[in-house]
Amino acid sequence: HYGCRQMQRSTLAQMYARMGYPEAAQRQAAIIPAASTRFETELQWRITSIGLLTGRGQLREAARYLYEIDEYLHRGIECGAIVDPWNILGFQGHFPLFQAREDSVADPRVDRLLELMEDAFSAFSRLLCEAAATGDRELCDQVSQRFQKLAEFWEQFATTVVSDLLAVDSREAYESAQQVAQALLAWNSAGEAAGDVAFWKQHVGQFQSAKAYAIVVEVLLRQRPDP
Repeated sequence: HYGCRQMQRSTLAQMYARMGYPEAAQRQAAIIPAASTRFETELQWRITSIGLLTGRGQLREAARYLYEIDEYLHRGIECGAIVDPWNILGFQGHFPLFQAREDSVADPRVDRLLELMEDAFSAFSRLLCEAAATGDRELCDQVSQRFQKLAEFWEQFATTVVSDLLAVDSREAYESAQQVAQALLAWNSAGEAAGDVAFWKQHVGQFQSAKAYAIVVEVLLRQRPDP
C-alpha cells in the first residue's frame, strides 16, 4: 500500500509538471521521501515552461530556465537522485542485481532520464529557432551557448549506441537547430525577399537532416500572420 501511494504521487507529480502546473507538481513530489521524484519534477516543469513561454512569444522569460535545467540535472546526477548516464552504456540500460549479466532487470530510471533529455533538447531547439525568427541575435547567442554546453555534456555518454532504448542524439539536435537558426536570422533580415523561392533555395542545401527541415517548417508556420 505504501509503495502504491508513492507511485501514485510520483505519477501525478510528473503529469502536473508536463501540463505546466509547477506548484501542484511540487506538492505531490514533496509528499514522497525520495529525491529522485523531486529532481525529475523540477526538471520537467521547467522544460514544459520553456515550451509554453516560447509559444506565447515570451522568449526572454523562457530563457531564464536554461541555466536552472542545467543546474538541476548536474545536481541530481551528482547526488544520485538521477541515474548516472555512464550506467546506460556500462550496463546497457539495465540494473545489475548480481554480477552475472542475465541477473539484471531493465532500469526504469534510464527511460525517465532519456525522456527528460529529449524534451529538453526539443525545448532548447524551439526557443533558439523562435529567437532567430524574431531577429534577436543576442538571445540566439545566449541560448546557443547553453544548448551547446548541454549537448556536449550528453554526447560523451554515447547512449545512442545502446539498442532498445530511446535514441537521444544531442549532436543532431544541436546542429539541426543551429542550421535552422542561421537560416531564420537571414530570413528575418531579408524583408520582402524572404518570401521568394530563391531565398530558401540558397539555404535549404545547408540542412543536413530531416529534423532541420521539420523545425524550419514548424517555425515558419507559427510565424505566419493571422488573416
